[in-house]
Amino acid sequence: MRRLHILVSGLASLLFLVPLAASARAAKALSETTARQAITGTVTDALGRPVQGATVELQNSAGKTVAKAQSDAAGRFTFPGIAPGVYAVTASKETFKIATAIVSVSAKGSKPLTLALQSEAAHQHGGGGAAPQQGPQRAVAGDRRQRLSFQPAGDTGFTPGLEHGSE
Repeated sequence: MRRLHILVSGLASLLFLVPLAASARAAKALSETTARQAITGTVTDALGRPVQGATVELQNSAGKTVAKAQSDAAGRFTFPGIAPGVYAVTASKETFKIATAIVSVSAKGSKPLTLALQSEAAHQHGGGGAAPQQGPQRAVAGDRRQRLSFQPAGDTGFTPGLEHGSE
C-alpha cells in the first residue's frame, strides 16, 4: 500500500511538472520571438539624397552575412526579425565607396540608421574639396572668370599713391 501511495505521488508530480516545463519552454520561445526587432534605415549620397537600389547587408559579430536587402526609391531598407546583438550594416552601389555602420539591437529595438555613400570619384581626387593650385588660376571651359594679364605699356604718367589731378 505504501508503494502504491509513492507511485501515485510520483505520477502526480510528473503530471504536474511536464506541463509546467512545456509552458516554460513556450514562454521562453515567445519571449525570444517578441524580443526580435527590426533594423531600419536609409541609404543616401554625400548630399543627403536617397540612393535607390543599393545593396544593404547585415553581418553578425563574426562577420557572417545574415541578411540582405535593397534600398527602395526613398533609400529605405528594413531587416525584420533580428535577435538582440551587435551587427555591422554595409551599403554598396556601383560608383560609390562602401558605407558601414555598427548597430546594437536590444529587446527594445534599435535607432534608425543613415548610411551615406561617398562617390568613388571624390575619393580618387583627394576627397570632397579641390586641392589648392600653385601659380596662376586657369580658366575652365564654361568658366565666366577671365584671366587678366597686366603688362606695362610705357610711360602713362600715372604714379601709384597720387590722386589724379593733385600734382
